[in-house]
Amino acid sequence: MYMPKKFLSTALIFSALFFVTVGDQFLPQPFNTYSYKTRQSINNIILGLAPNKEPKKPSAQREKQMDSFINHAQPSK
Repeated sequence: MYMPKKFLSTALIFSALFFVTVGDQFLPQPFNTYSYKTRQSINNIILGLAPNKEPKKPSAQREKQMDSFINHAQPSK
């Protein structure tokens, strides 16, 4: 029986998406754990690509340096 490559590729992609999205809800024990862990790994990878919403604040020493620079750069009255 001949099956086109496009059909097999599409079926494989949909099967993988189905496994990752809802596989942990109905598959038996070893497979539902694999599905859940796979989804968590993909989520962590995608979230790792996003920038951090809370940038790190400069250290206290750096803030002192900037204050000193600004105070010395201002003309005296």
